[in-house]
Formats: sequence, C-alpha cells, structure tokens
Amino acid sequence: MRNHGYNVEFDTTKFFDDEVKRWTKNLPPSQKLQVFRLAKQARDHAFNKKYGTYNYQNDYRLECPNWNTQFLSKIREYKSCLTNCKVLAVGSNNGSELFQIFNGFNDIEFDVVEISKTAVKNGKELFPRINFFCQSMDSFEPKHNYYDIYLNLRAAYCAGNDLDVIVKKAYKSLKPYGIVIFSISNGYIDLSNGSRTIIKGIYNPSTKECSNVETQKNLDWVQAAILNSGFESVEIFDVGSEILLISCKK
Repeated sequence: MRNHGYNVEFDTTKFFDDEVKRWTKNLPPSQKLQVFRLAKQARDHAFNKKYGTYNYQNDYRLECPNWNTQFLSKIREYKSCLTNCKVLAVGSNNGSELFQIFNGFNDIEFDVVEISKTAVKNGKELFPRINFFCQSMDSFEPKHNYYDIYLNLRAAYCAGNDLDVIVKKAYKSLKPYGIVIFSISNGYIDLSNGSRTIIKGIYNPSTKECSNVETQKNLDWVQAAILNSGFESVEIFDVGSEILLISCKK
C-alpha cells in the first residue's frame, strides 16, 4: 500500500495479482487457476463499472470553459509546431478530452491507454483515428523515444497506480525535447440537494471531505516522481479545472 497523503488500496494490476497470489498460494493448481479466472472477471467488471462511462454532469471542466484552450496554449509554449506530433494519452477514457484539447489538429497521431473495455469500445466508435490499447497504465509498455507528448490527466494519482513506474515509462517513451504533462483535479461539482456547488480540492476517503491540503499533497507526490525519473524541472500551471505539471525531456 502506497501512501501519498492518505492510505489507498491499489486497483493497479500488479497489486491485484499479488493479492490473488497471496491468498491462493496454498491451493491446488486447478483451484488456483479457477480463482485467477474468476478474479480477472471480477476485476474487469469493477474497472468497467468505475471507468466504463464518465458522468460529465459533475465535472469541474464544465465550470471552466477555457480550460482546453489554456491547456493547448501551454503545450504550444513548449512545442509550437504540432504537425505530425505523436501523442500518448494514458488513462484518457474514450478519448473525448483529446478531442476537446486538440480539435482541428487532424494530422496528430494519438495512442490512448485505457483500462476499461467499455470506454475503449466507445472510444473506437467515437474516434476511429485514435489507436486504443486496453491495459492498465502501469503494465503498458510504450515504444521508446517515440512520442512528442505524453499526457496523464487526472488519472495516475487517483487510481492507485505505481506512479514511479509510470513516470519512468513516460520518460523513456518520449523523444528528446518531448514533453510530459500530468494533471491534478482542482475540484468537482456537487449535485446533491438539487443544486450545483463547486467543491474545491481532492477527496480524502479517510475524512470523506475534499480539501486543498490533499491537492497539495498529490502535487508534491507527482512532482517528486517526475524529478526522480530523469526530468530536470517541473512547471506547475493552473487551468481552473485542474493543475498541470509539465516537464521537458532534455
């Protein structure tokens, strides 16, 4: 169990597999195989339940209409020409956020890694020119020195993945002077009681509250992982709906 501000039980593939192995180590091989098969079915169901569809009704991006243009402007400060760029987007659900950010850039090559089979199926129907890979972000092995941009938006810190492994893979996947962007959620819209209330911060399951304290803890955690993986510096930039952490591979 990794601690990044509060205790979180991983739903990462490695953690899940390790737990199944621990609980089945004394079973006969035939029973062990059956348990692994059932556990995989349960995990796939859980991931589809959690990530298969996304409810934008409580997405803070709805209250930040310029988040995508600010996002793109920041990218172009690092990479002014996006012609024929190769983009790896990890944990990007059905690819809708890429359409919102890069709409109009039809010659960009997109690869999306998403753990939900349902989200991948929907994405292939919505955006046939995007290449989808149905895998967890910490088990996916990207091509080395291949991508110009690596995106991991509001995903790595909240799904209990092995962040150090993910960032190291991001570094290796980028060409020299390629850029990596992680983002941390800046809040959500509370729809309870028939109203729309903006709640700032990140949810802490221990206190069952959102707070900017958790936001800062996650920013520190992601920034440290980036700096420990070969990147020299990190720029932090607020686009309203989320906070970006940006670095360039030298």
